[in-house]
Amino acid sequence: MAAKETVWLALEKVMDPELGKDLVSLGMVKDVKVEGESALIEVALTTPACPLRSKINEDIEREVLAAEPGLKKVEVTFRGMNNQEKETLAQQTGRQGWTNPFACSQTKVIAVGSGKGGVGKSTVTVNLAFALSGLGYRVGILDADVYGFSIPGLMGLIGQRPVVKDKSVLPLEREGVKMISIGSFIEGNQPVAWRGPMLSGMLEQFLRDVRWGNLDYLLIDMPPGTGDMALTLMQRLPEAFMVIVTTPQPTALNVAVRLGLLARESRLRTVGVIDNMAYFICEKCSERHYLFGHGEQPVAETAAELGVPVLGHIPFETEIRHGSDMGQPPALIHSPKAEVYTEIARRLVEVTGQGTEKHLSH
Repeated sequence: MAAKETVWLALEKVMDPELGKDLVSLGMVKDVKVEGESALIEVALTTPACPLRSKINEDIEREVLAAEPGLKKVEVTFRGMNNQEKETLAQQTGRQGWTNPFACSQTKVIAVGSGKGGVGKSTVTVNLAFALSGLGYRVGILDADVYGFSIPGLMGLIGQRPVVKDKSVLPLEREGVKMISIGSFIEGNQPVAWRGPMLSGMLEQFLRDVRWGNLDYLLIDMPPGTGDMALTLMQRLPEAFMVIVTTPQPTALNVAVRLGLLARESRLRTVGVIDNMAYFICEKCSERHYLFGHGEQPVAETAAELGVPVLGHIPFETEIRHGSDMGQPPALIHSPKAEVYTEIARRLVEVTGQGTEKHLSH
């Protein structure tokens, strides 16, 4: 077999890290030449600046050199796809452009999910965002809980409207944390009577058309449960991180495990479980009372079943509930009650590999 044919066969073993298919079947290999002991390969990526490029380059070099002993050198040239090539790729993958716009950036996308509603997922999301911001990171929140949106109220941004400029949307912002939500586009308690395709299109626009800027973290407040919208988001954001919020109730823990398994099937990396409303400290006796379970063990067992750590145990505190409901979350106003969120934020930075505190100016 000619060396050129061997190289093509070797490239069929190189997978695109985001799309999960080989470069040849995706049509991303545009040219292969063999000159002496060197293989010259041209690859088209959705964007030439993608940091995944280095991994693709390493995989190509490994597979080609292993397949063809007569070659000593592999030179890969990367270029960006033109519009027609992007359209062909979208049709082939069935994603129609619904790719992760942050896959080729330094932004860490974290889906904050829960197996069921009522466990305080959105409150945790907002306080965690302000805690990360307090550590110096640039943070945004995408409110994907479209039927039960609450992020605008929790951030104290009710009634404010995003600005559309040059066909892009400028997100709302408070104290350096950016936010977009369908709740910022409708009046009062108007219900969101939309079906799946419309909602999917709206969420795509939030990811693609919002001018997020150079974020370190984008937190996505997911719809609770394992329904259609949650599954759609997971499938569109492969390689994102997942954090699961739960209470110590057996019903919440059981569905938290289901969510974690679904995330794993969708190639999201679950990095931890947050135990919310874990206990209540009595003002009279100063003792911890576990309202929903028997200490911290049930949540620890759930995290162990998923193979992830418990990122923190958040107490049931009147100040947390009341302040967040009034648009003054503790992590925003630097309340002593916010220290638990700061500690969780530090652990999240560690498990996502972002780095140390940055102390950036906003």
